[in-house]
Amino acid sequence: MKTRMMPLSEGRTIADLAHTIQTLLITREEMDTQLLTTESGEYVIQARSQNAETTQWVGMDKNLTIRLTPVGDSCVMAQAGSERWLSKGALLFTGTFIIAWPLAVTSGIGLVKQKQLADRVLNLAACYMAGADNAQLMAFSF
Repeated sequence: MKTRMMPLSEGRTIADLAHTIQTLLITREEMDTQLLTTESGEYVIQARSQNAETTQWVGMDKNLTIRLTPVGDSCVMAQAGSERWLSKGALLFTGTFIIAWPLAVTSGIGLVKQKQLADRVLNLAACYMAGADNAQLMAFSF
């Protein structure tokens, strides 16, 4: 799981960041999401491909968990990643040595896309916390 620490900008909250990430995952990545909060003020966004059932068997589905944790009064720790990488890696390994070699290709592509998505979400979070407005975020290469 990738981790990034970010200072809170004036007027920005962890809740605002969580809702912005959720909205962009829905609109730009066409993912189904759910947003959970904890008593400690932590936000967890779970996202998966809208067509996960049809793409899962070839390793092309995307799953992502984003955890936003308050650190003191002025900092946020953002973590993004997915447990699905291990299963994609297993499918990649298995598909390489068995008759279903095309699955190795699609699993490899899915693995790379999943890693890139986590990086892009953390970069977006950093831009948001640095004060980017909605127009700048929508232009962000997500």
